[in-house]
Amino acid sequence: MYWLQLMDKYAANWSVLLIAISECVLIAWIYGSQRFLNDIQGMIGKRSKFWNSFWSAMWRYITPATLLVSNESVGKI
Repeated sequence: MYWLQLMDKYAANWSVLLIAISECVLIAWIYGSQRFLNDIQGMIGKRSKFWNSFWSAMWRYITPATLLVSNESVGKI
């Protein structure tokens, strides 16, 4: 149990945040948020423009900014 607590406290914080930031950037900016939304709509059906713009903004701006802010707060702890 001690090893798991060490890994949880010291290894998971930075690596999970960096992976999440990388995933958001890759999906939203490299692959394209609109292309990703089209793939999702192909699986679950057509959605409204509000739905498209909401998730596009979340993946492009809000989630990476939130993860960067939480990454900075983890670094200060």
